Amino acid sequence: MSCHVIVLYHGLNGSRPHLSISTKDAIFTVLKDTYRTRKSQKSFNSEIGVPLSILALPNAWDSVWGWTQNIVDDFFIAFFSREYPQVLVLEVGVDRPGDMASITKWLKPDIVVMTRLPDVPVHVEYFGTPEAVVAEKMELTKALKPDGVFIYNNDDPKLQEVAKEVRQKSFGFSRYLESHFTASEDKVIYNDDVPVGMSLVLSHFTEKVTMRIEGSIGIQHNYTIAAAAVAGHFDIPLQKVATALAGHVPAPGRMQIIPGLKHTIILDDTYNASPVAMELALQTLGEIRGAKRKIAVLGDMMELGQYSSNEHERIGALA
Repeated sequence: MSCHVIVLYHGLNGSRPHLSISTKDAIFTVLKDTYRTRKSQKSFNSEIGVPLSILALPNAWDSVWGWTQNIVDDFFIAFFSREYPQVLVLEVGVDRPGDMASITKWLKPDIVVMTRLPDVPVHVEYFGTPEAVVAEKMELTKALKPDGVFIYNNDDPKLQEVAKEVRQKSFGFSRYLESHFTASEDKVIYNDDVPVGMSLVLSHFTEKVTMRIEGSIGIQHNYTIAAAAVAGHFDIPLQKVATALAGHVPAPGRMQIIPGLKHTIILDDTYNASPVAMELALQTLGEIRGAKRKIAVLGDMMELGQYSSNEHERIGALA
């Protein structure tokens, strides 16, 4: 089985797991019509979940029969499958020190995509410092194949430093930095003062296309530009990328627009919560025009360890 392996670590997508999933889904969307592509399902990003994604097998949990069936299916996939994907889009996550090193002993990606290294990572609870979390994540770039490419968010200074050491391609939406792929002019689209989606401009140096996203809003969609950067590596034209993403349906719980009762709109961002996620959600809520009243319902941000109290207080003040 020979194929390209694309691995994502959640950063603005790391501090926000569901953005990693959104980026993963967007990458799958722009590749699937050109290449046989498989993406990891749900949050299959652990030492067990990643192999299951590679083999397209379900999690058998505590079923002995289920795991036995997986072993049998694995044998036939390894030796007899003729339609194995040309591209695998996988998500890798860590909860504790050593997790990434354990996975990268055997997982050697062709492309690594990182979208942000936040000041307070979501899984910092089991690490001594945020810097220790960053060091754990960087094991993934060390696992790149010799001709592998690191695709990163050029708006993140920490990732800029990492990118100097590897073959790389950048994306971002800062007009003050030159990136290979950029997103700009993002704005909410309204229908009779009701938000229905958003639009943005994708650019690759002098090439530009306008893209529209229906049913979801928020600055996080600018990071669909990561999908454009991956598609560019596969020589897929930018216009084809924009067309594919125009039909892309964001997953539930990711700034999804839901009609409510009595002429209300619900922005469902309930998949997960972290400091960066909260900041972006509140920023988006604040920028929506035409609303007589805005209500933010905020849940707990988990796995922040010693930083939990300060981060909850900071987000409370921001709200």
